[in-house]
Amino acid sequence: MPHVSAVLRFVLISSGFIRKALSISWECLVLSLRNALPENTVTSGMHACLQLLLVLCCVLSANSAGMRTAYNSVYEDIASGLEWMQELRNELHKIPEVKYTETKTSSFLRQQLEALQIPYQHPYAKHGIVATLGTGKAPCIALRTDMDALPILEELDVPYKSLHPGFMHACGHDAHMSMLLGAARYLKAHEADLTGTVKLLFQPAEEGGAGAKLMVDEGALDGVSAVFGLHVWPTAPSGHIQTRVGTLMAGTDKFYIRVNGVGGHGGTPHLVKDTVLAASAVVMNLQPLISRETDPTEGGIIGVTLINSGPGSPNVHAEYVELQGTVNSFTTSGLNHLKSRIVQVAQATTAMYGCSSVITWNPIAYIPVVNQAGMVARLQEVGRQLGAVKHTELLDRPTFVAEDVAFLNDAVQGVFVFLGIGNTTLHTTEKLHTPLFKMDDSMMPVGAALHASMALQYTAGHPTVGAAPKGLDIAPRDEL
Repeated sequence: MPHVSAVLRFVLISSGFIRKALSISWECLVLSLRNALPENTVTSGMHACLQLLLVLCCVLSANSAGMRTAYNSVYEDIASGLEWMQELRNELHKIPEVKYTETKTSSFLRQQLEALQIPYQHPYAKHGIVATLGTGKAPCIALRTDMDALPILEELDVPYKSLHPGFMHACGHDAHMSMLLGAARYLKAHEADLTGTVKLLFQPAEEGGAGAKLMVDEGALDGVSAVFGLHVWPTAPSGHIQTRVGTLMAGTDKFYIRVNGVGGHGGTPHLVKDTVLAASAVVMNLQPLISRETDPTEGGIIGVTLINSGPGSPNVHAEYVELQGTVNSFTTSGLNHLKSRIVQVAQATTAMYGCSSVITWNPIAYIPVVNQAGMVARLQEVGRQLGAVKHTELLDRPTFVAEDVAFLNDAVQGVFVFLGIGNTTLHTTEKLHTPLFKMDDSMMPVGAALHASMALQYTAGHPTVGAAPKGLDIAPRDEL
């Protein structure tokens, strides 16, 4: 089998030259292979193979250049509307609304969709919107943005400062919405180029309200076979995007522990059941659940972030103490295990001090965000071809931050990506969920181009294009 072995080696070695085909001639390729292969193995038949390989390289490189030109054209078209996108973000930034109260935000978004003549359905999850573009046939990809703000008092001194005191878009959702509208305007103008369907998901209540799950439960993903979403990321340099195959973000839940005891005078501690002492012991006893019970390679977080004993006096023992915090894990099974152990530890510890405890949880726990390998590969391809993306990084480990986009990725194949906005000159490196968080507006066309390019690439490259699957209906429900 010497000839078969030589041919296999030829294929393996020559494949490494494909990416270099643009910069070397056929003669150089032959010479390189002559040096790499054993003597007398480069036969006339292999010369023919090399000629075929060179033709293939030319075709592939021409196609790659065409894709690069196409995606850059998408970016350039969208970037020409940066001022419009900034106006959108400024208006949205002025009217921050927390989970399930996004009435003004939803109204503003619907006005923009109507101006773009894009049909939509409303409401989903109380204030959510699903707009539709394309043929109404498969394949169908959903592009998602969140809508809600946070109960944070803004400290930025900007012309578009929040008009709702105590509330702020401190997580970039105003930029997310503006980017999706930027992509929507481009896709509407080039709707004839779509060979499938694109759904635009404007989702409320990401910040603890699990709005994505409610939208899934109400049918927002009917007929959808893939989903794409992004989040601005101030710890990544502007123009960089970050993601990974598999688990990208942790699952999480919030716990509320009320420790009940017997209050009394500070001078008679033997007559009270000390809730502060019991609650303090609970805080300490929860820590070994991570340091001694959780596999270090899997990781986990239990953080008690708030302690409150209510109104009182320095010489009065409180009748109750409230503890609040979060638990995070990279697996649903790990999250469930930690939750069960929190209950056991809290109850046993408070009982030891003659107190009792009541533990409650958020109505819906967030599952981990898991990216599908094929969708990550699509994103990588778009990132390579889109010149405005400076670097596409595959992270070596997930983050313990959570996101309810997990419910979308759990329902259909999806990819979620972090869009870097960190720019020290523009002071856009402040952390998310802080009163000084600031957006690098120049990155909005990049995000919008990622949305639009993923839609174009998925609908054009999907293997199944045909009749609309059951549930794919672009007719409006009760709006335009």
